[in-house]
Amino acid sequence: MKSFCLKFLLVLFAFCFVAGAIYQIYLRLTFNYETTIVRSDVMEKKAEGIGVIFKDELVLNFNEHSGIVKNNFSNGARVAAKSEVAKSYVTQDDILKLKQLDVLNKEINELNEAQNPGSLQDMNIKTINKQMNCKYYDLIKTLKNDNLDKIKETKDEITMLFNKRQILTNQVNDFNDTINKLTSEKNNIDKTISYRPKSIITPVSGYFVDYTDGYEDMCSLELADNFNAEKLNELYQECQKNCAKNNTGKVITNPQLLFKMVLPTKSVSDVRLGSECKIKFEEFGEEITAKLIKLDLNWDSEQSVVTFQIDVMTERLSSIRSSKAEVIFNTYRGIKVPKTAIRNNGEGAVGVYSLNNVSMKFKKVDILFEDENNVLCSSSSDDASAYLRDFDKIIVQGKDLYDNKPIR
Repeated sequence: MKSFCLKFLLVLFAFCFVAGAIYQIYLRLTFNYETTIVRSDVMEKKAEGIGVIFKDELVLNFNEHSGIVKNNFSNGARVAAKSEVAKSYVTQDDILKLKQLDVLNKEINELNEAQNPGSLQDMNIKTINKQMNCKYYDLIKTLKNDNLDKIKETKDEITMLFNKRQILTNQVNDFNDTINKLTSEKNNIDKTISYRPKSIITPVSGYFVDYTDGYEDMCSLELADNFNAEKLNELYQECQKNCAKNNTGKVITNPQLLFKMVLPTKSVSDVRLGSECKIKFEEFGEEITAKLIKLDLNWDSEQSVVTFQIDVMTERLSSIRSSKAEVIFNTYRGIKVPKTAIRNNGEGAVGVYSLNNVSMKFKKVDILFEDENNVLCSSSSDDASAYLRDFDKIIVQGKDLYDNKPIR
């Protein structure tokens, strides 16, 4: 009897072992799920479209100035009312001679300053050597940054200190002979200049631009509200075709700019007025911060008009009239999940099925943002076991999914 029971138990054990092995093989052969490991990521709510910049501008009258016009400021530079923004010259030769005069005058002034007793009274060799070492160090840094204007400025400062050092060490008594030679050279050049340049003055303060495009009156801030999506599209196309610029300068009199964009209605249906956005103009890669101040939604059309207020001025921005652009309305950070992985557990909860070593488990998600292919889920929750976490392995594609289903 005992022998029979022992044999029965051994057979039963063998049967269970074989059945378990067959079941594991079956599970492995039928594991037809596509999986991925989720990680924290960043997603942006953004849209692309075309737009036109509206700004208040005063055209400067250059017509009375014949010859060659040379600007004193770069585009976007701040200019004060009644300041000289440019000069007009008759010939290129006069320009070169006047530049020579500027260089000679600067050298004469620097030499006079170097031998001025007043500028030397608080100086000694130790102080000058220390200042020269600092300037040499600045020059090396400036050379690495390739800043030509700063390089010249630092070089001039080193030359001034070197001249003062020569006076203090009695290497020279004064620079009068050199000053007299430079003055004579300056006077000779001065006699050969045929025409003195005329100044071009701005009557108002603002930001200088060295050309006009013909849309200064049409695209003023006052008229910005007159443009719907259709008119903006027409104006954009016209600006793109008529991109020729003339040499007449202008001043942007108001630092505030309005950028009116035509964007897909579905992409702006839930944006918030007053929110800060980032705008990337196709003209340049720089991001500009802007405030969304007006939203003209047209539910009967695929296009709507969005107005942004820009309160900064840059050289490139001052030169733009129309451009394609990308707007970033918001940036979200969380766990990025493919949309195909999002499921409903039949009890109204939204989540995904994650995998451990032996089974699948339904984990809830709080969706922060979604696009066509992915959703971004919150990574913070008091119940870590019930919610999706960083580096969880989830099922992206598969059938017959349910909580606690064995997979091994």
